[in-house]
Amino acid sequence: MIRDAWRQLVSAAKREESAAKHSLMNIIYRCNMKRISFFILLAAVLCLSACNHKQAAIDDLENFSVELKENSASYTADDWDDAKAEYELLVEQLEQYDYSEAEQKQIGRLKTRCLKQLGKGAVRQFKDGLRDVTDQIRGAIEEITGVGEAEGHEDVE
Repeated sequence: MIRDAWRQLVSAAKREESAAKHSLMNIIYRCNMKRISFFILLAAVLCLSACNHKQAAIDDLENFSVELKENSASYTADDWDDAKAEYELLVEQLEQYDYSEAEQKQIGRLKTRCLKQLGKGAVRQFKDGLRDVTDQIRGAIEEITGVGEAEGHEDVE
C-alpha cells in the first residue's frame, strides 16, 4: 500500500513536471515569437524610414531646383553663395543612399537643372562685376583726360 501510494505520488509528480515543462516551453515559445515579431516589426519600420529619408533627399533637390528657377532672377551675390552652399549640402545628403537606375536618372536631371541655374547666376555675377570694373575704368579715364571737368565736375579733395 505504501508502495502504491509512493508510485502514485511519483507518477503525479512526473505528470506535474511534464505539465510544468510543457507550460514553460509554451511561455518560452510565446516570448520568442513576441521577440521575433518585435524584431521583424522594427526592421520593417527602419526600412520604411530609410526609404522615406532616401526619397526625401530627392524631393529636397527637386524643391531646390524649382526654387532656383522661380526666384533666382532676384538673387543677390549673398543669395547665390547661399544657393551654392545649399546645393552642396543636398548633394552630400544624396550620396548617403543607394539609388535605383530610375532614381539615378531623376537625380541626374535635377542636378543638371540646379547646375544650369547656378551657372546662369555665376554669369550674371561676372557680368555685374565686369560692368562695375568698366564703370571704374571709364571714371579713371575721364579723370585722366579731364572730360569730367569739362562737364562741370569739380575735383573732390
